Amino acid sequence: MLTLLQAFWRITLFSLGPEDLPASGFFMGVAVAFFVVAESLVLASLYPVELLVPIVALDTALLTVWAVAGLAVAGQMSRLEPTLAALFGASGVLQLLSYPVVVVLSQEVSVLPLVLILLWSIAVYAHVFSRATGWSYAIGVWAAVGYVVVSFQLIGAVLPDT
Repeated sequence: MLTLLQAFWRITLFSLGPEDLPASGFFMGVAVAFFVVAESLVLASLYPVELLVPIVALDTALLTVWAVAGLAVAGQMSRLEPTLAALFGASGVLQLLSYPVVVVLSQEVSVLPLVLILLWSIAVYAHVFSRATGWSYAIGVWAAVGYVVVSFQLIGAVLPDT
């Protein structure tokens, strides 16, 4: 498990890419499970528990569909499993990094660190998208920003009005 987390950490540091991960359904499944647990941990500290399943399911489905669409357009569907493993694993690591920020800091103080983690996430997604598809990093950034915008819109639709 430690080797797995180290690989995901190295993806967040841009020293590994999806091509460095095994094309394995099991490995991909472990990465998805890690992501679901990490995101649930963060969301449980922010939202009522009844929103966990819809938000996590929506985010998991959207990231999967976004990756499939990008790989299909690029003609690189054979890279699906390692790409999803990289996206979900790196995202899980970044979720875990955001957890202490959400739990320990006040909402006012946590804004800047959370924005920085969001920007880091976009950079990591761009890194993974560009390496998996063969696109330039700039196109990867557009794909990552598109994913984040759509994700925020969909999750915003699930959240109750406050």
